[in-house]
Amino acid sequence: MRPPRLFSITVRARLALFLALCVLAACVLHRGTPEDSTPAGGSVPMDASGGDSVQIVADQPTYHPGDMVALRLVNRTSTALGYNACLRTLQRNRIGVWLNVTDTGRVCTMQIQMLPAGSAQVARTVLDRSLAPAEYRVVIRFSLEKGATTQWIAAASNGFRVE
Repeated sequence: MRPPRLFSITVRARLALFLALCVLAACVLHRGTPEDSTPAGGSVPMDASGGDSVQIVADQPTYHPGDMVALRLVNRTSTALGYNACLRTLQRNRIGVWLNVTDTGRVCTMQIQMLPAGSAQVARTVLDRSLAPAEYRVVIRFSLEKGATTQWIAAASNGFRVE
């Protein structure tokens, strides 16, 4: 007498497919993003014609770990931009090179906010309580829908101190 099968072939195939999709999703999420290469001191224009298309300005020059940072977002394009300020990247200045900081404990909803053309809004974000004293900046990715394609603009705030 053979022992009973725990999973049928169909269930095993579905489980294998599910695991493969999980691995693929993890690889996509772990991959580097455009803000990893944002140059120091400003925004990445959406095309090679130059000029800052989005400006981000922190409201204070100095903060403490755990503080709320108000960021003034200015859209200098002629098109509305989408963004999620919670998905921002925090960078630390280390001898003139901006390095991404691992941010722990933040939970973000997957919602998009719109920044109309030629307008400004204030977005808020909370600094991690474990930040070491240094100079930091915030990088936010903005989406620009053009037909069936999406262009990305990564903009960096001015630098600010955490003490």
